[in-house]
Amino acid sequence: MKFIFVLRDGPPAPPVPVRHTVDVGDDGVALVSVWATDADVTGWFRAAPVDGWQVEERVQWAAPFAVKQVSFVHRLPSLARDEFAAHWTDRHTPLARVHHPGVCHYVQNVVLATVTPGAADIDGIAELGFASDDDRRTRYYDSPAGREIIAEDVRRFIDLGAGFRLLVRPTQASGS
Repeated sequence: MKFIFVLRDGPPAPPVPVRHTVDVGDDGVALVSVWATDADVTGWFRAAPVDGWQVEERVQWAAPFAVKQVSFVHRLPSLARDEFAAHWTDRHTPLARVHHPGVCHYVQNVVLATVTPGAADIDGIAELGFASDDDRRTRYYDSPAGREIIAEDVRRFIDLGAGFRLLVRPTQASGS
């Protein structure tokens, strides 16, 4: 089971032996991904000042990365959660593979539940990893036409005004 937490006061390590990664942005915002059973992290996420979600992790492709853009997205109101998730994986992923040449790591996390009070109501958390910040800036899209193809598809399933993004860098490969 995977949980994703956003911490604005630094990245405390979970007090239980679980596998986790920590990515931190230049603004000090930390993104902690924890793979554990609910019982392993219940006390930790209720006590820490965090926003957290339980997710279904869908790794599309994975390679080492130096910088990661994390997008917290909300589905269009006209779509059910399962329709959103199916479009994201079945229709959007093949387009992303073609038109995002600089993305070396792509994970879709479909939100199953909000696990902290006050966490944003979101449906998905996208992780787009790049080998360098230059790749993120210059190779995000393959062409202006590719950029429009991606934008057109995104408008079919994501409410663009309802989400937010973080730019983070890995600081810890994995916990115990």
